Amino acid sequence: MGKQGFTKIQKKRIERMASEGKPFSDIVYAITKSYDRYWEVYEHCWRSGCLSWVGTKRMITNRLKKLQKKRLSEDERKNLIEEIRGYVNYLYYQGKMLHEKVKRVRRAIF
Repeated sequence: MGKQGFTKIQKKRIERMASEGKPFSDIVYAITKSYDRYWEVYEHCWRSGCLSWVGTKRMITNRLKKLQKKRLSEDERKNLIEEIRGYVNYLYYQGKMLHEKVKRVRRAIF
C-alpha cells in the first residue's frame, strides 16, 4: 500500500465513506489532504470490497456495453450477467444500509 500505508482508523474511514457513496476524489482528499495517493485509496477499496457507487455504476455500464457489442460464448455471457448482478446487488444493499442510517438519525433527532 505505498510507502506509508494507511492506519486502521484511516482504512475504516475510507471504507465508511465509500459505502456512503462518496466519490474517490473526495475520499482521497479527506484522508490525505492531497490527490497524490488516489490509487492507493482505490486499491484499498478494491481489496476490502468497498467500491464507490459511481465506480460501480461505471463498471455495470461497461459490462452492459460489452454484453451488447461482443459475440460471447454462452458461458462468457452467463459470467458477465452474474458479475453485473453482483454489482447491482452491491449498490442495492449499500443503499439499504444508508437508508437505515438515515432512519436512525431521524429517530434520534425527532
